[in-house]
Amino acid sequence: MIACVLPFVLFSAALSMHVFQHSRTAIGLLLIYAAIIISFLGGIHWGIAVVRRHEHHRLSNLLIAEGVWAPLLAWGIL
Repeated sequence: MIACVLPFVLFSAALSMHVFQHSRTAIGLLLIYAAIIISFLGGIHWGIAVVRRHEHHRLSNLLIAEGVWAPLLAWGIL
């Protein structure tokens, strides 16, 4: 988890200190990275839902829905 958060923290700190010449490009890259991480988390939810489908049918359906709408929303915002 720290490995995923660390780039956000470092990149945001660098943006706030005006390290980058083109901050709009840097912000765009940070948002793309966020969308990628959200997509991977959606994939993890799918995996949990598939493995636990026979035990918790309703929870599996919610995890599958969340695994779809969160990445779609993230990429749609971009």
